[in-house]
Amino acid sequence: DVVSVCSPSCEPGKFKKTAEGQHTCCYECINCTENHYSNYTDMDQCLSCDTKTEWSLEGSSGCTHKTLEFFSWQDGFAVVLLVLAALGIVLVLLVGALFLHHHQTPVVKAAGGPFSQIILLSLVGSFASAVFFVGHPSSLQCK
Repeated sequence: DVVSVCSPSCEPGKFKKTAEGQHTCCYECINCTENHYSNYTDMDQCLSCDTKTEWSLEGSSGCTHKTLEFFSWQDGFAVVLLVLAALGIVLVLLVGALFLHHHQTPVVKAAGGPFSQIILLSLVGSFASAVFFVGHPSSLQCK
């Protein structure tokens, strides 16, 4: 028996694509794209993962269930993050109050005057945003 093979077998995670300019029995093995998989050897096409509950990397032989990971309010790292954010807000508010009290001085005017208050307000918003990284995420936070 003579066996002629012009292409290797395609492993799981890849699919067969007919090679350009070759006979139809010849093909090349292409990785399945992200969120697609092939779980058998020599598949003609990749299967799709249910993207609401599953995911896969390029060249995967199966889908992985999505897991929800977040910092709980009792987590030590989350508490440290929130304490540092609160400290940052207090310091920015103190600097803002100091700038408002001395708003007519040349030093405050040279620091940007009213524009510096906008920058300080933006910093308060940045520190306050740390709250959104703690606790079970809502659908509004995920969009």
